Amino acid sequence: MELPKYHSQSSSCFEAVVFVVEPEQDLYLSLNNIAEKHSITAGWVTGIIGTLSEVRLAWFNTEKGRFEITEMKKGLELLSAQGSIALELGTLRAHVHMTMADREANTIGGHLLEGCIVKDVAEGTFLKFNDLSMRHLPVDRIPLPILHIMKSP
Repeated sequence: MELPKYHSQSSSCFEAVVFVVEPEQDLYLSLNNIAEKHSITAGWVTGIIGTLSEVRLAWFNTEKGRFEITEMKKGLELLSAQGSIALELGTLRAHVHMTMADREANTIGGHLLEGCIVKDVAEGTFLKFNDLSMRHLPVDRIPLPILHIMKSP
C-alpha cells in the first residue's frame, strides 16, 4: 500500500493578530492590507465572521480546470472563513474559503475574491508563523498554485 503524499512543517514560533474590518470595506483587500501591515508572509486565517452586502466568490471547476465566478448584491451572514496567507510570484495573497448564509438559511461557499464588501462588520484572526516560509507555487498536475511550506533559515 502506498503512503499518502503530503508535506508539512511544525511551528513553535507564532503570534495571533486579531482584526476588525469596518463597513463598506473590501474584505479581500483588507485581509491583504492587514497581513502586509503586520508583515505576515506565512500565515493562516483561523476564522472570520460578520456580514457582507456584496459577495464575489469563485468555485474551482475541476472538470474544466478553471474558476467559475459568482456575484451577489444581497446581505449575507459570513458564517466562517479560513485559509492561508503566503507569497505568490512575489506578491502577498490571501487564499481564503468562506461559507455564508442568507435569511432563509440557504448556504453558499467558495473562494473569497476582491469585491466582497463588509456590511456591518467582519471580525477575525490571523496566525503569523515567524519560523516558516510559505509560498503558493505552480504544479504540473493542476492549473492552480498550491501551498509549499518550508522552515525559515
